[in-house]
Amino acid sequence: MKKLLSHISLVLSLAIIVAGYTHGTAEREAMDTAEAVINTHPDSALHILSNIDKAQLSGNEQKARLSLLTAMATDNNGIKDTSMAIMQPAIDYYPQHGTADQKLKTYYYQGCIYANRGDDDNAMQCFISARESEQLATDCRAVAKLLEAQGTINYNSFKIEEFTQNNLKAAQIYKKIGDTNSEERCLANALNGSIWVDKRRRADSIIKLIKTFPNHKETFAPNILYYNTNYASDAQQQASLKEYAQSNIIDGETAAQLALGYCRAKDKLNALKFLNPNRSLGGQTV
Repeated sequence: MKKLLSHISLVLSLAIIVAGYTHGTAEREAMDTAEAVINTHPDSALHILSNIDKAQLSGNEQKARLSLLTAMATDNNGIKDTSMAIMQPAIDYYPQHGTADQKLKTYYYQGCIYANRGDDDNAMQCFISARESEQLATDCRAVAKLLEAQGTINYNSFKIEEFTQNNLKAAQIYKKIGDTNSEERCLANALNGSIWVDKRRRADSIIKLIKTFPNHKETFAPNILYYNTNYASDAQQQASLKEYAQSNIIDGETAAQLALGYCRAKDKLNALKFLNPNRSLGGQTV
């Protein structure tokens, strides 16, 4: 009888161990798959995460992970979430128990939700908390996105020097990880910021760097025009205005810079031409 009871006890113990091991395994594997594609195929990642059965999650750690990954996938899909519910399990768990990367991302995405609500003060507080983990974090892309987001709040608060510095740091990180589009975006912001605060030497350095990109004339058209309007000689300004005015494709931002350049050159007709929303794109100047 004792042997039978002992055998039953052993079987029950093994069953509990196996159940504990398997509970949440499928969900963990699904999260692993989603995390692997969250930057390259965020739509697929969000689909995978949305189909995970939350009732099968094993403990607060898995709940926090699903919460954070869902917030990341949502943001990467361009969805501006304003509800903190999606982040709450991560907010409750990672600040005390997470790695540097998990803490940074939790505060970053919490800050993004505040920013989506238009609450810049709380967003900035979250970004400041996130940056406390910056030095130990290993996810370079997350750090760069944090710097950009904080820079945007600085811009909204007219702290242009801080905005510029954040974008310069983010550009360096994006260059390191090979994200050229994001690097270009941050360099454009940093150049504009340098011009706004009249840091000529820094603007000169950034414009030299910009000109190393193969398609810089197209990618940075409004930024180059803005730089030339403020710092180039009269002859260089005229040459730049003519080149871009005769280009085949002029977007709204480039047109605005052309109008500004012609206005400063006291060329009223061409300034009005590029201010006119019904103008034909490209072609000869008036």
